[in-house]
Amino acid sequence: MTHAKPDSEDPYTVDASRFRIVIGEPAVEVAPQPVHASYRTGNKVPDTVVDGWDGDFLGVRAAAIRGRMHRHGGQPRQDAFAVKVSEDDQQLFIAVADGVSSARFAHAGAQAATEYAVSYLSQSYTLDFDEKNGWDLVKGASWEITQRAERASAAPEDLSTTLICAAITATSDGMVGHVVSVGDSGAWLLGADDALVQVTRGKASEEGIDNVRVHPLPFLPESLEIHAFTASADEVLLVGSDGIGDPLGGGGGPLTMLLSDMLYRSKPSILDFAHLVDFTKVGFDDDRSLIAVWPQHVYYDTGEN
Repeated sequence: MTHAKPDSEDPYTVDASRFRIVIGEPAVEVAPQPVHASYRTGNKVPDTVVDGWDGDFLGVRAAAIRGRMHRHGGQPRQDAFAVKVSEDDQQLFIAVADGVSSARFAHAGAQAATEYAVSYLSQSYTLDFDEKNGWDLVKGASWEITQRAERASAAPEDLSTTLICAAITATSDGMVGHVVSVGDSGAWLLGADDALVQVTRGKASEEGIDNVRVHPLPFLPESLEIHAFTASADEVLLVGSDGIGDPLGGGGGPLTMLLSDMLYRSKPSILDFAHLVDFTKVGFDDDRSLIAVWPQHVYYDTGEN
């Protein structure tokens, strides 16, 4: 079979750099293995999930990527996310869950937690969201996980997961909202000059050391992180699992610079966003989930002259 040659010299071109984003020393590449039947996923937990859209008021990109260790070992992706928009398009409700690695059906717990969180927020969220609302959300997510475990004839701890969720409202000059967190996932505001401001504690401490003890759902934490935030017109809200938070550290490193180059005043395509989340960096092989939210009225650099 032959193909007629188009007027241009090459029928297409390939940007080789798009196939791999490397931060520092790359991790060893692995061939993804199918998920073992013992995890009972029913082929319903794909390696990678992506989503996104650009509404009149808010834009969103989301990706959950199976980590290299899970790809190599035939284990399911234990991260999950959910995103929902309000009917008037002025609010977004997002959630990320990071299933506990030692919990056999953590993928199911993560999915249950994120689905419940965005459902609760979409029905109940108001701008005066308070601690009682936060506890109602977390208790409901815990109950949903417990019920799903019961239906699967599994112990509740087999579905253990962290959860971070946010409600975002568009304003005339940016965004406002609340973040609720159980565990060590994180939320950040990305601004000019590689500025990265933590909204939640995540794994950071005053000494910059990982000192956070995770109390995953369905067990209720001793205390709850609830944070209100205000974002200016050119700031981006990032919500992600520790697969993103760990290589970010306290900010200021190469991953911060990469996110700034790709996301500050610049909105990638949905697939390019997933490719960004799937960067390679030696020593960081965990599942990764990241959701980015932009106010739509900000200027975006499309790379065109």
